[in-house]
Amino acid sequence: MARKLVEFDDVAAAAQKLKDAGKRPTVIAIRDIIGKGSFTTISTYLKQWSEEHSLDEELVEVVLPESVMSDAELFLQKIYTVAKASADEQLERERELLRQKEIEYQEDMQQAVDMANDATERAELLEEQLEALTNKKSELDAALGKAENSLSLKSAELERSLADIDKLEKRIVELEGKLEAKAADLTRAQDHLEQAKSENRSLSQKLATTEGELEEQKGKSIEQTEKLRAAQEQKTSLKEQLENVQAKLAQSQDSLATAKGSWRIR
Repeated sequence: MARKLVEFDDVAAAAQKLKDAGKRPTVIAIRDIIGKGSFTTISTYLKQWSEEHSLDEELVEVVLPESVMSDAELFLQKIYTVAKASADEQLERERELLRQKEIEYQEDMQQAVDMANDATERAELLEEQLEALTNKKSELDAALGKAENSLSLKSAELERSLADIDKLEKRIVELEGKLEAKAADLTRAQDHLEQAKSENRSLSQKLATTEGELEEQKGKSIEQTEKLRAAQEQKTSLKEQLENVQAKLAQSQDSLATAKGSWRIR
């Protein structure tokens, strides 16, 4: 609900109340009575009321009663005229002094009103600034709360990520150990394969030599039959050895293939 503005009647009633109480109507005293209104508005209405209720009253002409009218009437009128003139001069001086005082009072009052208005405006401005700062602080507090909550969530997420990283590092170390073991197995299998190949080549050479000798022995005399038989027996033995070596070679190749397949799966 809008606040009711101060009107002239409010100021006039308060001023009259002060005057009736024998007190001087002032802007501050009137505002204390009505409890509202700006100093500028009250000062304007007070000035208007003062002009309408001037303390200066016109002098009433004195009329001597008929009972005292006599030959001294002229003398008394002269005395009255002189006294009235003197009183008028004194009254005019007092009026002028009062007017000067009123001007000074109005200037002082206007200055006080201006200062009060400035102070009021500054106070209102400070209140607005304080309210804005309070709102801003509330917004910052809310933003800070959100940031703290977000930071807590991020911290928890970071801890989980670090735990996952630690697990992955341990898993990597474990896999590296297994990989090294598989690499060693593969190296040994390759060494066995090379050894088997070398033995196979050696036995193949021996078999070729024996076959050559056997062919030579076939063309010789019958005395060489026994040698031929012995050579055939040696050939049979060499074949058996060759088959054994080839079996070992096949087994080594299977082991090597198995090791390579297992290493690729890991």
